[in-house]
Amino acid sequence: MYCEHCGTAVQETTGFCPECGHPLQSAEDQSALEDRQGTSAPSQEELFKAVIGPQNQSYYLERFQRFEKNGKTLLWHWPAFFVPFFWFFYRKMRSCGILYILLGFPIIGVLSKTAETSENPMVVLSCVFLLISMALWPPLCANSMYYAHCKKLIAGAKALSSGRERQLAQLSTRGGTSKTVNILFYALVIAGVLASVLTLNYSEKSQSQNHVRKEGVGVAESSPLPGDKDARRKSERSDEKEQFDPERMRKAAEQGHVDAQIYLGWMYANGQGVPKDAAKAVEWYRRAAEQGHAAAQNHLGRTYATGRGVPKDEAKAVEWYRRAAEQGHATAQSNLGQMYVDGRGVPKDDAKAFEWFQKAAEQGHATAQNNLAWMYANGRGVPKDDTKAFEWYRRAAEQGSAMAQLSLGVMYANGQGVPKDEAKAAEWYRRAAEQGNAAVQLSLGVMYETGQGVPKDEAKAFEWYRKAAEQGHATAQSHLGVMYALGDGVAKNDHQAFEWFQKAAEQGHAPAQNHLGTMYWKGIGVIQDREKACQLWKTAAQQGNERAIKNNTYCSQ
Repeated sequence: MYCEHCGTAVQETTGFCPECGHPLQSAEDQSALEDRQGTSAPSQEELFKAVIGPQNQSYYLERFQRFEKNGKTLLWHWPAFFVPFFWFFYRKMRSCGILYILLGFPIIGVLSKTAETSENPMVVLSCVFLLISMALWPPLCANSMYYAHCKKLIAGAKALSSGRERQLAQLSTRGGTSKTVNILFYALVIAGVLASVLTLNYSEKSQSQNHVRKEGVGVAESSPLPGDKDARRKSERSDEKEQFDPERMRKAAEQGHVDAQIYLGWMYANGQGVPKDAAKAVEWYRRAAEQGHAAAQNHLGRTYATGRGVPKDEAKAVEWYRRAAEQGHATAQSNLGQMYVDGRGVPKDDAKAFEWFQKAAEQGHATAQNNLAWMYANGRGVPKDDTKAFEWYRRAAEQGSAMAQLSLGVMYANGQGVPKDEAKAAEWYRRAAEQGNAAVQLSLGVMYETGQGVPKDEAKAFEWYRKAAEQGHATAQSHLGVMYALGDGVAKNDHQAFEWFQKAAEQGHAPAQNHLGTMYWKGIGVIQDREKACQLWKTAAQQGNERAIKNNTYCSQ
């Protein structure tokens, strides 16, 4: 039997409803009551009111009556637009709410990511259209979905009982709104407001602490009036002097101020306000690094990698890079990835290199983005994927990475990962070269000399080699010497060839040392000196230059 007040199923021997406490009628009395009520079934409006509940009853009733008369149509519903999943659960449409969470959110995430990363305009437009559709579907269909839900509940209540009171009681219980969801919604709103206030207060407190910390290491405590220009300029010069005051900085550093320690290390490393001293720079970087400062750990890793201020130790470089990288320091992550690519301080491992490059690249680190693109382009540590290579080169190039701009130009020129477009290729080449990066100028020279990605043009190759060589780039100097020696892209000139080979050789460039040895051996562009030639060949051979190794055999004959 059922409670006539709330519709709850109860045992016949129970005198009161365990749910609402209402006194129960006997089975005979209830059956007789149901027989009497069967002749007075509730109207459709009464059924709708019972299943809707008191919240916004007139709003839904008006729309349900319209659906009854004209059929279901699309009607806008604001709550379902702003918080669709909450609205589903609030109106006890639990299955719809669960499906929206399990399917709707992942689909929105995939479409957003695709629209953000795709280079195909049609794909982007399609994703945007689908995202707009996903946003509009709940509010447009909410009223008709709720109408269908209520109709289903009404049909169930009619099938269960013909009694008027039982039908209405059951609809009131199964329909209406969820108080639990309502409480949860407002609790989340209040929590969000409190979190925002606390975050703002924390941010202000952090800024205040940073200001106090800066004052402690030498920033001026007061400023002149805005209108006093002379005083303001004097104060700015005073601030600059105080910031680079090594004594004040050292006192703060010795008291354990980690920012002062790393700043003092930077001063010694760059000779700012103190004599340049790599060993002292390392000392202060180490103190900050041992306190867990990620930037200092990265600096310390670089000193070990380069042997600047400490004996070169690539294993220790990897150790400090890793400590900083595990704290999320993007530059350290990129540096660690490069160590894995080169096999320096760790066994060579392209997969781990890719992992660290990716972490740094996702934080917007341009060098890591360029390196990640290179790994996709060459299939190193990941399956070869020209489309992804193009995307990462583009991200790095847009941040000003000259090497990425050059690589992006090559991909446009060859149609790799993107439709071929020589105009865009030329634009990216120009942007890369205009930065004056000697390595990029060298690469562009090689491209023009070999016809890779651009029409072969030895004169242009010579110009780019010359620009890089004049900046002291040893490989470019050696290439320039070869072009003078062969007369490629420029009039043959042995004396100029000798001069450029000599500049590169003095920097330890093995191919240039081999070429210079050949010129001394044959007396080309210089007075013949075979003893000098043998010395140069021997030096180049010790670096593993195969031609020098072969040429060096003439010295023993």
